[in-house]
Amino acid sequence: MRCLFFGGCSVYALHRALPVPLQLAAAGVLGTIGWSLVGPHNFIGVIAVALAIVLAVAALEPLLGHHANRFGWIGDNSYGVYLWHIPIQILLLLLVSDRSVFDAPWMLGVFVLGTMLLARLSFLGFERPQRAWWQAQLKAPNAGTD
Repeated sequence: MRCLFFGGCSVYALHRALPVPLQLAAAGVLGTIGWSLVGPHNFIGVIAVALAIVLAVAALEPLLGHHANRFGWIGDNSYGVYLWHIPIQILLLLLVSDRSVFDAPWMLGVFVLGTMLLARLSFLGFERPQRAWWQAQLKAPNAGTD
């Protein structure tokens, strides 16, 4: 997990230091190397591809302008993904008797999509209403004070 944190820090440093063409070139090299490393028990390749995508999107964001806002829902879901991914893994381990299914690449897709769906539902049904309620409470004048 540390490699993901430091990978994110490195991508941020590249984004801040390099002009857009070099950021895109770095994303291409990182993605190509990562793709070549992807395997059933080697997640470093998946992490490298994900970091390459983040770098490419960050590099293109100024060029996309308001179109980049279409991806804001991913950020909205991030806290829910963080909260829900472990309970979903535990539930899957309890429900699925054949552990070999977890080696199948499609299972990662099912897990990610299921986690994103649950994170989105919790954002829309809980996080956003709570955020609005708390913002309204903080803006309301204090009753009984002079």
